[in-house]
Amino acid sequence: MTGDVLPPRFEFSFLVGEVVRNDVFVETETRVLWTELIAAGVASGSFMTNFGRLLPLVRKAVRDEHTPTPFREVALPVVQAVQEAHRERNRLVHDQWVQSPWSPGEVRALRRPERRQLSELRKLAESLLELTWRMRGLAVIAPAWLRPGDDPGEEELDTEDLHQWTRVAMGFIDYDGHQVRGTSGPAPMPRGY
Repeated sequence: MTGDVLPPRFEFSFLVGEVVRNDVFVETETRVLWTELIAAGVASGSFMTNFGRLLPLVRKAVRDEHTPTPFREVALPVVQAVQEAHRERNRLVHDQWVQSPWSPGEVRALRRPERRQLSELRKLAESLLELTWRMRGLAVIAPAWLRPGDDPGEEELDTEDLHQWTRVAMGFIDYDGHQVRGTSGPAPMPRGY
């Protein structure tokens, strides 16, 4: 992420910025999914809810008995991973840290005896970015799962087709090292292609 371009003394600030920025990205995509869950009638509430408070509501809506089980099975792990990454982001951002001059790859918390490696921050930033693309995939495909037949004249997809389209949505817009790549595992083209 930073390579040899950034002087080591600025790396911590840069990585905190990456974590915050990528958390905002995943928040935006989660809010799009939230609107789809509301439109499907499995959720209700304000779009303006604080992100930390919105995530449990999204999780509850995904777990709702009216949410199709196959969509729930795909969405729930993503929502749970976003919750954990956001909690970790809060632990990082809302503490005071100093970068150790004698150990450049490490930062220390001022309020408690905790040390972190900069590699952990880099990993969190990368995880949040990947989760952004996963959440975007869910938001893109959610109407097909949650509100089938809403578009007049459109053929309703069966569960197998929906699984394949979900893999496409979550895979082909997956971001990794400034490249778009697919997810692992089989993802054959949907029928008719």
